[in-house]
Amino acid sequence: MMKFKSILAKLAPRNDRLQHFFFGFFLFKLALFFVAPIIALAIVFVIAVAIEVNDLETSGFDVIDILFTVLTGLILVLW
Repeated sequence: MMKFKSILAKLAPRNDRLQHFFFGFFLFKLALFFVAPIIALAIVFVIAVAIEVNDLETSGFDVIDILFTVLTGLILVLW
């Protein structure tokens, strides 16, 4: 049973990544009020990269965080 729980813990996203997912959705929907969906996605991507560059000193640059930030907008654009 413990082995099963450890496998599930490895598969579940970290809390930080869920925050990236949520705020990426929020930024994407906010940008949609002003620009087209593709441009809104580009804006979210630029903001995500800027946040990760800012995090270089503390937690380091993480491409997966950028992916989680952009993922919601990408799903909505492709839908």
